[in-house]
Order: sequence, then structure tokens, then C-alpha cells
Amino acid sequence: MCKRGSFLLFVLLLPVFAMGRDIYVAPGGTNNYPYTNWPDAATNIEWAVSVAADAETVFVSNGVYVLTNTIVITNGVCLRSWNDGLLADPVGTVVDGNAKTRCFRVAHSNALLEGFTMTNGYYVNSDGGGGVSIQGGQVRNCRITHCVRGASSGNRGGGGVFMVNGILSNCVVSNCLSMTNGGGGIYVYTSGTDNQIIRCEVVNNSATNNPDDEGGGIYCGGNNLKVMDCIIRGNTASKQGGGIYIIGSSAYTQAIAGCAITENLATNMANQTSYGSGGGLHMAGNNRNCMVSNCVIANNTAFTKQSGGSVSGGGGVVATSRII
Repeated sequence: MCKRGSFLLFVLLLPVFAMGRDIYVAPGGTNNYPYTNWPDAATNIEWAVSVAADAETVFVSNGVYVLTNTIVITNGVCLRSWNDGLLADPVGTVVDGNAKTRCFRVAHSNALLEGFTMTNGYYVNSDGGGGVSIQGGQVRNCRITHCVRGASSGNRGGGGVFMVNGILSNCVVSNCLSMTNGGGGIYVYTSGTDNQIIRCEVVNNSATNNPDDEGGGIYCGGNNLKVMDCIIRGNTASKQGGGIYIIGSSAYTQAIAGCAITENLATNMANQTSYGSGGGLHMAGNNRNCMVSNCVIANNTAFTKQSGGSVSGGGGVVATSRII
């Protein structure tokens, strides 16, 4: 991923150093193609990404970039912020979807997106992710906030993030809304594999547009899923799993470990006996290979006549965790 270069030995035995270019974006750039230094920088992130090849890096200077189209990464490119000399600092480099478009789609196994604030993203078509759709690669050290997955007939949610096969690490996902099929903060698609959510904060997100919406913080599906060392707090779902809703089959391996799941809510919007359960965590399906370990699950609320203020469902195993 994002290789800086390599030595190649040709027939004449002459060493040649091949290094991927660095490409630059800045609000005050001059748009001098191919944008390979700060004075020649592009002013549009999408333009710079479109010319970047595998193993090249696009540096984006601090500023607010208001989008008209989603920025799509389909090569093994590193896209990193550069905030007054601080590499990959999300505070000053803001990508604004203008309540009209998703901010990013990352769709290559070697792609890296690092150090951005994504806000006001909006997406309403077949898959989800108002802020970012991860269909390969890694999103790291980003803030995804106030993004919306709009109402549609699709079956994939994710107000902030939609994941199929990828890694989300050291990110904050907050104040996002899914109006379709749950996953207010993050939606991990059930047919995906090898998804990882690591050291993230998922806070104050909601999936409450429909009575059947599940996973206010995270809707988890798919095989080889790991949610590790995360804070899941203050999220709301209208049916089950205010903090996390996890579903899988007996063929799946899924793990939630070292997480704090607190102050989440399952509301029971439909006022059904079996709804409103698992304020903190709901484990659905019949997956005995779903393991919840070394977690604190506390101060969650479920409005149900049945069960599960903090934990409900019988689809997995909860071990060495503190449930209050």
C-alpha cells in the first residue's frame, strides 16, 4: 500500500530508482497539470485523484472543499491531508458533501484515505454510506459527522459509513442518520468479508426513520468481522440494537472485543412486544461463533416488554464482559 519506490535491475545491470509521484491539492493552487508541487496544485481533490496511479500519494492542504460529485478512489492511491505541516490531521481539512452527494467511495484493496473531516454527505441510491463507502482499502484517522443515508427502497444503510470489504480505524463517526435499513453510524454489509472497525468512536448516531431500523451505532453483518477497542455511545435505533446490531450464520466468525457500549437506546417505535430490545447490543441469527469479550456494556435503555436493556438475542456468546 502506498509504496514510495523500488529498485529495478535491468539487462544492463543499471539500478534505476522508480518512485511514485506526489500530487498536491490546495485551495490556492494554480491547477497546473499534473499538480506535482504545491505551486501547481489542483484546487479540486477529484481532479488530483483522477491522475494518481497505484502507489502514488495525493496530499490535500487544509481548507474546506465543497463537493458536487463523490470523490472515487479506484487505484491503490494514498489520499492524505496536510494541515499546516501536520500530516493526516482531520481538524483543518474538511470535505463537505453539501447535503447533495456522498463524500468518498474507496474501492481498491491498497487504497488509503487518511486525515479528513467528512460532513454533510448524503447518499440515496442502492448501497449506503452518506460519508464514505468502503469497498476495499482503509479509511484512517477521519471524522465523519452529520452525514445522511437517505430514504430509498434499497436494503443497505449506513448514515456515515457503508462497508463491504475494508478497514475503518482511529475514526470518529458522529451525529449521522440512516433513513434506510439501519446502521445510523456504520453499516457493515452482510455479504462482505474481512471488515474491521478498530479504535473508533461511534457517537450520537441514529436509525429511527422506520419502525424496523436496527443498529443505531453499527449494523454488523458479514464473515470475519472484527469490532475492536471502540467506544459506542449515545446511539439510537427504533427496533433493536441501539448501540450495535449484529447478525450472522453459524458459518461466520465475528468478534466484538475491548469495546465500551454505553448510553444507547432502542426505542420500540412500533410499540411491538418483540421490538425495542438490546439497548446496547442485540445479537441476531444463530451464530455461536460470534464472540463478545472484554467489553463494558452499561447504562443502555430498551423500551420493550420482553428483554434486553443492555443485551438481547441469543445469536452469540458474551464472555468476560461487564454488563450493567
